[in-house]
Amino acid sequence: MGASCKGVCALSKVNKIPNSQKYQFGLKRCSWCEVWLETSEVRCTCCKMILRTKSRSKKKLSSKTRISNLGENAALAA
Repeated sequence: MGASCKGVCALSKVNKIPNSQKYQFGLKRCSWCEVWLETSEVRCTCCKMILRTKSRSKKKLSSKTRISNLGENAALAA
């Protein structure tokens, strides 16, 4: 059974906070309902999807990139 927004999430309004600081203020994002929620729950009260607590825009460095950077730093120090 797939998720569906029942409109319950529209009732919980959140004060205006800049986008870059929403996760720092403890807000969580529902990807399905596309709303910001201030809750201690792990799942959305409306559609029961797992809420996001971290930004998806930050890319992690791959292990190859870290290893090559370590080699360059060692060469510069010598």
